Amino acid sequence: MANQPSNRGQLIDGRTLDLRNRDTIALSDLSQKVEHSPYLDPEVFLDQVRALVADLPEPLLAEVEALRNDPGHPGTLLVKGMPLDPIVLGTPAAPATLQFAKRTFVSEFCLVSCGLATGTVFSFREEYGGALVHSIVPRRFLCADTGHFGASNLDFHTEFAWSRIRPEFVLLYCIRNDHDRRARTLVANVGAAAQLLGSKKELLTRPLFRLGAPDSIQHLLQKEDTWTEPVAVLREEPQPTVARVNFTFVQPETHDAGRALRDFHDALSVVARSHQLLPGQLLILDNRRVVHARNSYSPKFDGRDRWVQQVYVRTDLPKDTWLVQATGVPTDSR
Repeated sequence: MANQPSNRGQLIDGRTLDLRNRDTIALSDLSQKVEHSPYLDPEVFLDQVRALVADLPEPLLAEVEALRNDPGHPGTLLVKGMPLDPIVLGTPAAPATLQFAKRTFVSEFCLVSCGLATGTVFSFREEYGGALVHSIVPRRFLCADTGHFGASNLDFHTEFAWSRIRPEFVLLYCIRNDHDRRARTLVANVGAAAQLLGSKKELLTRPLFRLGAPDSIQHLLQKEDTWTEPVAVLREEPQPTVARVNFTFVQPETHDAGRALRDFHDALSVVARSHQLLPGQLLILDNRRVVHARNSYSPKFDGRDRWVQQVYVRTDLPKDTWLVQATGVPTDSR
């Protein structure tokens, strides 16, 4: 078995970059060079942003490169001091309205440019209407849901664990936090949690768990496609230790597998770190090395609720493939 990193504290805490004021201004200035909307002209927007990635502030590029390439990286990067749009709109009740309402795209530029510095930014055709940039906001009639549009507890998960083409990186950009500042994004390093399990983690490396599709797209799938064949939820070799799990949509095949899964959840809870995302903060997660969750909060539906933008990234997709089917098949972007 490969040696595990010995510094569990570093794995747990992740890394943080505080941008200098001049770097914040530079990002805002770069965003003004992009003339097209990511909602109306996503292909042109991607091309324009891609041409500017090399001009991102050096400290930011260096941290993103480390996240992508360093096998000892904790898998979490929090960037503070990112710019926001000069006029921040009210939190959209329906994200689709942004294509008509938003006139500046500073946050989208920052989010997508950092994504492109990591790999290929892509989206699922079945999710968010195939939008390149997702707006995670509460929906009035979906608050009890466990998905992106809910406000209840969202348990530890690998993003799109069910899919064959899972994001390698997930980027979350805070536009507005919740009224009461209760919402927290919890991030747990899989390797650090595995170190707490000892021999109990062996069952997790066997194909004893079925993973379900997120409830937001289950109605679009054939019944036989909503659950995977039995898979392992933990892999230790080669380094680093990685996970593929969603504790809301997982079915262990045996009693012992279920007990091992509960032990894994307990270990993740022990090593998890809480992030209160504030406006202008970007959280980049390695969707293999860490799992994430969110606690509940109370939306008011007054246009001032929590608003987080999100993109997905993979490193093995062609740069012009930004739209794929949830079953993992690339599709025509047009």
